[in-house]
Amino acid sequence: MIVLGFRLKLLLAMMLVVAGVTIATLYVTQKNVQQTYRKLLDEQFQVQTDFFFEIREKRLGTVRERCQLQADSIRLRAAMEDGDKTVIYSSTADYLQDILGGSVGEEVEAPGNSSRLRATFFRSGHPPTAVYGSAIDSAGPRSSRMAG
Repeated sequence: MIVLGFRLKLLLAMMLVVAGVTIATLYVTQKNVQQTYRKLLDEQFQVQTDFFFEIREKRLGTVRERCQLQADSIRLRAAMEDGDKTVIYSSTADYLQDILGGSVGEEVEAPGNSSRLRATFFRSGHPPTAVYGSAIDSAGPRSSRMAG
């Protein structure tokens, strides 16, 4: 059996204390860094989510406004009561002209906004299954299969 001297015992004890303190410090530091990064990630996610919803609301504001104007239109209401698909289509295309204009899926520069995609179709509530193409498409309702 090996006999350990006082100096060797003292050195081993100091090494164990230093190793224990180092491990404890690394553990606590790792937990603090992990907690800080998680907090930063949550904050960044919240900021990006808020930004996304804000941008979406700005984009949809014009569409809501145009759709409300269309819904209040006497011409459209009369056409819906008469069941005149041509007038419904042309009236809706007139109200949504700046949203539906251009080629299908074409990116356009909107004043005050970055580029955005234009709508490629709209759906009228009358008749229930009609899907209408863009304002350029003068053929009227598309196949009801698209409406699902």
